[in-house]
Amino acid sequence: MPKKRHSVVKFTPDILRRAYILLAYLKDGSYFPTQIAKRLGVKRETLAYLVRKLEGEGLIYCTNPKSNKFKQYKLTPTGEKVYAGYESTVLANQIAKGRITTENSRFKCLIRNHEKFLPFIQHPFYNFIRRNNELKNCIVYHGKIEDVNVTIIHGARHISQITMVMTSPKFYAHTGKEAIYIMYKTMVEFQNFIDKQWNLHLSPIEVDSEHLELAWESPYAKAMMTKTRGSPITTPMFKINQSPPSLRPKEEWHDPEELDRHLLLPDIVDQLRKDVSTIDENYKQLNSKVDIISNAVISLVESTRIIANSTRETQTQLTILATKLTELVSVSQSKIGQGQGKTEEKPSPLSKEAEKMFG
Repeated sequence: MPKKRHSVVKFTPDILRRAYILLAYLKDGSYFPTQIAKRLGVKRETLAYLVRKLEGEGLIYCTNPKSNKFKQYKLTPTGEKVYAGYESTVLANQIAKGRITTENSRFKCLIRNHEKFLPFIQHPFYNFIRRNNELKNCIVYHGKIEDVNVTIIHGARHISQITMVMTSPKFYAHTGKEAIYIMYKTMVEFQNFIDKQWNLHLSPIEVDSEHLELAWESPYAKAMMTKTRGSPITTPMFKINQSPPSLRPKEEWHDPEELDRHLLLPDIVDQLRKDVSTIDENYKQLNSKVDIISNAVISLVESTRIIANSTRETQTQLTILATKLTELVSVSQSKIGQGQGKTEEKPSPLSKEAEKMFG
C-alpha cells in the first residue's frame, strides 16, 4: 500500500492561505474554532470545512472529541513538520527579498485636467466602480491599474476638485530607508506614466503620512502575539499586530529612521556580547599574569629571606674568624718579642740534600 503523502498544496490558493494561517494558530496551542474564525474573518461553516480537510490529512486532531459544542484542535507531529516547511520557505523568501515590507502606503495628487477625467475612469481595463455614499458630498471611484489600487475622490473640498489616491503594492527591502526609496521611486514613475498616457496634468505627488506603514516580521512580535493571543499592542514608536490577510505577527513602523535604528539593536547587542567576552578573557589572562607575578614575588621574598639568613650566618662566622685571627696575631707578636736576637738560621732541607750529593 503506497504511503500517504501529507500535503495541503492540493487546496485552492485561498483555502491554502487560510490553512497555513490555521496551522500557525494551532502551532502555539489549542484554540476553539470560533476564536480562529473571528481572526481569519471567515464564517464558521467555511472554517469547519477547512478543519475537516486538515483533520482528514492528519495535520490536526481534536483534543476533546466527545464534546458536542466546544471542540479544541491541536497540530499533529505531521502537521508540525508541514508547518515547519512552510515557515522555512517563507523565511527564505523573506531573506531573499528583504525583511522590511511596505503596507497600506498611500500617495495622493490632484487631477487638474478635468476634461480627461471621464475618459480615464471609463477605461475598461481599469474597472473603476462608482461609490456614491462612501464619503459625504463626494463621488468616489475605485479601480486598479497594474498592481496599484487607485481611488478617485470627486469634490473632496469643493465640487471642482478631483483627488487621486494611490495605494502602493508591497515592496521588499532590507532597511526602512531602502523601502521608502523603492516605494517613492515606483509611485513617482507610476504617476508619470498615468500623466503621460492620459494628460491629466497631475500635481506633484504627496505621501499620506498617516497611512505610511513599514512592517517587520520580528521574533519579538511573534512572541508578543503568542502571549496576548493575537491582541494588538501599541507603543509610542510602533505597533505589534497580525492583521489580515496573512495574519503573521509583525511590527508596524511609520518612521523609517527609527525602524533602521531598531534593526541595528541585535547587531549592537551581539557586539556588546563580543566586547564583554573579550573583556572577560582579558580579565582572566590578567588574573593569570597576576598569579604568576604573585608567585614570583613570593619566591623572591623567600629567596631574600634565605639570603638574609645566610648573610647573618656568614657575618657570625667572619666575626669568629676575625677574633681568632686577632688572637693569633697577638700570640705571634708575643712570641716574636720573646725570641728576638736568639734565633739561628737553620739550613733548609734542600741545602742538606745538596751537600750529600755534591760532597
